[in-house]
Amino acid sequence: MPFVKGMSGNPNGRPKKGLSFTDIIRHQADFINKRTGEKNKDAIVKKLWELADDGDMTALKYLMDRVDGTPRQSMDLGVVDGPLGIAISFGDEDEGDTTSEV
Repeated sequence: MPFVKGMSGNPNGRPKKGLSFTDIIRHQADFINKRTGEKNKDAIVKKLWELADDGDMTALKYLMDRVDGTPRQSMDLGVVDGPLGIAISFGDEDEGDTTSEV
């Protein structure tokens, strides 16, 4: 059966997919908790802050990564007199590099 000229073979288009996990979390984060009267995302940030304040290093690292961004890591590939002539340098220039020869 041939298609009619100017008529789509799939007039309704592709079916919509469900919401992604991230969309669902963002949607839930905007709801107000009836018990506390604050938004869920505010309660989460408050709890994260309390954990960091109590010395939880994972919570502290997470907060710092969000505030300042993750620390920049550099890799410098240069030529040396090694067997393959490659040096790989890891670390921060200010703190002294760690160099491995290959």
